[in-house]
Amino acid sequence: MGPYMRPIPIGASAAMAFSVLVAFIVTPWAAVRILKRTREHQEREREDRLTRLYRHVMGALLHQARVRWTFLGVVAVLLVAAVSLFYFKLVTVKMLPFDNKSEFQVVIDMPNGTTLEQTQRVAQALASEAMKQPEVINVQTYAGAAAPFNFNGLVRHYYLRRGPNIADIQVNLLPKSERSLQSHQIAKQVRNRIQATADRFQARIKVAEVLPGPPVLQTLVAEIYGPSQEGRLALARQIRTIFQRTPGVVDVDWYVEDDQCEYKLLVDREKASLNGVTDDQIARKVAAASAGQTIGLLHVDSAKEHVPIVVRLQRAERSSMDGLRNLRVSGTAGQSVPLRELTRVEEQTIEKSIYHKNLLPVTYVTADVAGVVESPGYAIFNMMPDVDKLHPQPGYKVEQYTARQPSDTAKYSMKWDGEWHITYEVFRDLGLAFAAVF
Repeated sequence: MGPYMRPIPIGASAAMAFSVLVAFIVTPWAAVRILKRTREHQEREREDRLTRLYRHVMGALLHQARVRWTFLGVVAVLLVAAVSLFYFKLVTVKMLPFDNKSEFQVVIDMPNGTTLEQTQRVAQALASEAMKQPEVINVQTYAGAAAPFNFNGLVRHYYLRRGPNIADIQVNLLPKSERSLQSHQIAKQVRNRIQATADRFQARIKVAEVLPGPPVLQTLVAEIYGPSQEGRLALARQIRTIFQRTPGVVDVDWYVEDDQCEYKLLVDREKASLNGVTDDQIARKVAAASAGQTIGLLHVDSAKEHVPIVVRLQRAERSSMDGLRNLRVSGTAGQSVPLRELTRVEEQTIEKSIYHKNLLPVTYVTADVAGVVESPGYAIFNMMPDVDKLHPQPGYKVEQYTARQPSDTAKYSMKWDGEWHITYEVFRDLGLAFAAVF
């Protein structure tokens, strides 16, 4: 909190220092030089009504014990009443207030393995629903790559997103002077409009507003730690379910890829040797058929550059292992041998990414808050009892941390992060500072 608060104590201290100099040097000198006291002035000098009221009240507070204790009691009651505003949610505990910008993003994640064409269709369908909002003037869709670099892309790493299953929608709003709703209210309405369409296409969406303050990965972040990746995934799946059923928690997601099959084409070297076919021949044949191979250049007089000639199988044939294994290669004797006779297919699941934070392996579950609750603190307090009921291993429950990481990963635990962590640190540091000043 230091960098944000530093100008205030510096400015206040400087102002007090100059005020002391003015009070003890400048003001007395000016009074002596300018305000000449005369006998007529002394005779007309009288206390005004406000001064008499002040003397009456302060005299009673200083000299009458009953008045003094009554005053202190009233102050204590007012203090308790002020603190109770947080409990009754009349004042929201939120460090990063919602800003009123003229734009926001819709971040789309399709299941792994989704084609680029399908992702683009989903993005177009969601963009059409967003355009039904009266305050939206236009949208821009990006499929297969992230939207142009912006503040959200920087702090939440959206600019690193690549792949056929991801898309972004940039939503541009009317200027502030031409609309009555703030951007946060518009974003909530757009989320409600597009959620049904997203569910129909099995798309995970996040309505990302422009951050008003310090960068966070997401408003709600649960960091799951533990000794094994399988155990962390199982615990993260349970915590994600708790997020999804908690009122006011929206845009639930996690940093875990979907299960995706990987096919390995293994060469039977004995059969390949008998037919005079090498591993390199088979690899080049499959690469040319699936990814394509440039075999020459087409010289066109009207074109500025030469046009490459690329050969590969049609999409329908290269999209299945049967189509690739029907390819034929030539042996040393000139015979044509199908790959099906020289290879076998091995199917396995692609390994998932492993994230680390401060050298500790971690699994992230993220979400936002909107509607029922607008502050992550209240949502976290509602979910803490449900997390306490989880028992990843016999004999102990999940230990929850709010300000620090676990010291080791021998047991399964979780840490609440995101905007809550910044709120906690700021309230703690400012509370200590105010206590010291008091």
